Amino acid sequence: MQMKCQQSAICIPMEDVCNGVVDCPFQDDEFFCKTLHNSCPGSCTCLLFAMKCTSWDNDKPESVGSANHYPYVIISVIGQADLSNILPFLQLFKEAVEFNLENTNISEICEPLKLYNRKYILQNASLSRNNLIMLTSGCFSKMPNLRYLNLSYNLIFHLEAKSFYHTPNHFILDISFNKLTHLNNAIFEGKFSLKLLRLDGNIIHDVSFSIFKGVNIENG
Repeated sequence: MQMKCQQSAICIPMEDVCNGVVDCPFQDDEFFCKTLHNSCPGSCTCLLFAMKCTSWDNDKPESVGSANHYPYVIISVIGQADLSNILPFLQLFKEAVEFNLENTNISEICEPLKLYNRKYILQNASLSRNNLIMLTSGCFSKMPNLRYLNLSYNLIFHLEAKSFYHTPNHFILDISFNKLTHLNNAIFEGKFSLKLLRLDGNIIHDVSFSIFKGVNIENG
């Protein structure tokens, strides 16, 4: 595994990152090295502001230690990890800016988000290849900074009105390859701009123009 230096074609071995010797032209191989003193869960790899896990144990949240204190947190849990109960995970990583939670058995996201009584700083989220079946009203209303949401390859068959209410401007949404057959509610109601919407892979035969009430569809 190697790290690519910013604004450069130079790649350096991971063992040369945070070793006290500057190898990158802009010294980025020695940035945020104090985070190396934070603990990292045994099933995860932690580097600088990122943490990638191959498994997860919601019954032992203390195993995360201080990994959630990273200055800019990117969480990636892909594969056979079980996040069917996602609320403890959301509480632990309330400062994360990016989630990549693919193929982790998530079947419910809206209620856990509503139960957690605070706004998230999350900007990018991938919940692809899980077991989500529907989205309820106001599901993502506590994510004012969310720019990209990937819900592809789930089992979503129903979107309630205002499912994406209060999502921000320039929003990119991927709901491709789900089980949607109709879009006849004010799903996207709210004053925001939709930069990209992917619905391919669904068999949609009933669409109402009211789904885009108040939404600006950007060109290009």
